[in-house]
Amino acid sequence: MKLFSSPQLQQVILDGNAFNGTLDLGRSISSELSMVSFKDNDFSSVTVTSSYNGTLALAGNPVCDHLPNTAYCNVTQHAPSPAYTTSLVKCFSGACPPEQSMSPQSCGCAYPYQGVMYFRAPFFADVGNGTAFQELESKLWTKLELSPGSVALQDPFFNSDSYMQVQVKLFPSGGPYFNRTEVMRIGFDLSNQTFKPPKEFGPYYFIASPYPFPDRNGPASKSKGAIIGIAVGCGVLLIALVGAAVYAFMQRRRAQKATEELGGPFGVVGSERGAGRRAAAERGEVVLVRGAEAEHQQLRGGQRAGVRRVRQGVQGHAAQRAVHRHQEGAARFHAGRARVQDRDRAALPGAPQEPRRPRRLLLRAGRADARLRVHVRRHAARQPHREERPASRLEEAAPGGAGRGPRPRLPA
Repeated sequence: MKLFSSPQLQQVILDGNAFNGTLDLGRSISSELSMVSFKDNDFSSVTVTSSYNGTLALAGNPVCDHLPNTAYCNVTQHAPSPAYTTSLVKCFSGACPPEQSMSPQSCGCAYPYQGVMYFRAPFFADVGNGTAFQELESKLWTKLELSPGSVALQDPFFNSDSYMQVQVKLFPSGGPYFNRTEVMRIGFDLSNQTFKPPKEFGPYYFIASPYPFPDRNGPASKSKGAIIGIAVGCGVLLIALVGAAVYAFMQRRRAQKATEELGGPFGVVGSERGAGRRAAAERGEVVLVRGAEAEHQQLRGGQRAGVRRVRQGVQGHAAQRAVHRHQEGAARFHAGRARVQDRDRAALPGAPQEPRRPRRLLLRAGRADARLRVHVRRHAARQPHREERPASRLEEAAPGGAGRGPRPRLPA
């Protein structure tokens, strides 16, 4: 049959079908073919050539009724080769803490970035093929920019969907952890299939496991410097809080003491203690005011005594002139104050108003020319007309006042 002559064919598994007649593998069988399985079919005979050295499984076919002791009809075939696992022979046989694994490169414990690769159609079926899996390891650390030997593969097998499932662990080279940037880059390359495996593995998809970053491992992952800094900061904060509480308590005690001395915030009506304290406070204010007045009176008395001594000639000539100027200034001040008071009284409603006297013009002899007469005429025309008031008793009694009449106006 030409079915078994394909040069890349490695396994043929057609169990549980209704094939019947004679199974003939033919003369040209591929050298890569390692397993042919036709279990639970209806083959009545089989033809096998000596060029095929692989496994043939025919259990459950009618042909096994005639050949019960042959290897083809034995239900328990020979055990397959063990699955491939990255070798850790050069590392000591020590145990790592939980969530850590031993790196095949440094033989030290670290937190790997791990997940499962599902190969949907690999071109081989031997999960113990060390050559193929070592090629996969080499391509992983090369394309993902990791250190050589920092990739570990474990327990490849075929699941119920006939997908080859491989556990993959990628180890950091600079410490026990990958940083976030490296995890994002590696996860992107594998999840989006930017990484291309060897051709014999075919298409794949990758499912990653959550990565335990340092901040998720509790206090053990923090450095000593961070722990010391946190402890110092907490101590300083505690001291500051205690100091603030003590200061607030002292201020409260002072406020309470002052309130008690004054008889409460609003006083106590009918309380002898509060009334006595308020009376004492008022007496204190009166004493202060009286003391200030006595001091002021003493100062003024000293100034007056100095003035008297100046008047008596105790001081010199300069002091006498100063006193004279002071007396003149005082007289001018009292005269001005009297004028202001008279003007204010006259401005009150109902106060008697004095008649406004016309302005007097002084005519010098020999200057009564035409221009002056014009100005005098204009000035007389602007003056309002006033009625003549009768002479008062004082004017009549005054000498020369009986026959006085209104003042004659200047001739125009």
